Amino acid sequence: MKLAAVSLPGSGGDRTALVTDAVRAAKAGGADLVVLPEATLPGYAHRRTDATDAARSLAGALARDLDIHVAIGFLDGDGCALGLAGPGTWAAYQKRFPSPAESRAWAPGAFPAVVPTPFGPVGLAICADVLQLSTWAELAAAQVVAVLVAGAWPAYATPAPPGLGWLWRDSNAYRDDLLARASRSLGAPVAFANASGPLPGGDHLAGGATAWSGGQVFHDPHLVVVEAVRGPPGPALTHQGAWRAFAPTYRLAARVVHHTSRLPR
Repeated sequence: MKLAAVSLPGSGGDRTALVTDAVRAAKAGGADLVVLPEATLPGYAHRRTDATDAARSLAGALARDLDIHVAIGFLDGDGCALGLAGPGTWAAYQKRFPSPAESRAWAPGAFPAVVPTPFGPVGLAICADVLQLSTWAELAAAQVVAVLVAGAWPAYATPAPPGLGWLWRDSNAYRDDLLARASRSLGAPVAFANASGPLPGGDHLAGGATAWSGGQVFHDPHLVVVEAVRGPPGPALTHQGAWRAFAPTYRLAARVVHHTSRLPR
C-alpha cells in the first residue's frame, strides 16, 4: 500500500480541476490512498454550507475511474468533514475538535473516525483533532493501518497575541513532532495534507504535504507519496511541555464559543 498527501490552495481556483489534477498526480506516483486538505470543497471558510453531494460525487468518480481511495475535506452543512471514497464506497467523519474560531459556525462531530478498507481499518482526522490525545487513543484501539489527516493549519504571523508568543513560535514544529510520535505510537503511517496560501480576510495557511512512515519523515510543498510501512505499536502518546495544559484549554474554549456565539445558517 502507498499513501499520498496533497497540498492545495485553501480557497479560489477551479476546485474540481484542482482535485482532479491532484488525485491523478497521486495515482501516477503509485498511490492507493490519497488525502486532500481540510474543506477542499468548497474552500476553507468559517461558514455553514453544504458541499457533501459535490464531494461525494467528485471523489467517488475519481476513485472509480482511477481505482484509488480518495479522502476529501468538505463542509457538510453543520461542520467540517473528511470523506473517504473508494471504488463504490463512501464514508465520512465530521471534525470532532473544531477550533474556537471555527466553533462559531461548526458543530463538533463524533468518533469513531475509522473506515474499513481493503487494506484494513484507516483512521481519519482533521487539523486540530490531532492535538487531542483521545483522537489517538481511539485510533490505537481500532488498530488502524494508516491515518489520513486533512488540515488548514495557519502559517502563524507576528506579532502574536499577548501571552501566546510560544504558541505562534512553536505550533507547526510541535504539530510535526506530535504526528511523528503518533505514528510510532500506533505503529502505523500518518499522512498529512495541509491547505496553502492566503484566505479572504488576510489569514495565510502554511501548506505542505507530509508523511511519517517506518520511522522516517517525507515532505514536499505539493505532493508526497510513500510506502505505508507498519511496525509494532509503541507507548501511548502524551503531550509535552506547555501543550499538556493548552490542549484541554483549547478544547474547552471551543465548546464555550460553540454554545454562546453560534452563527446562524
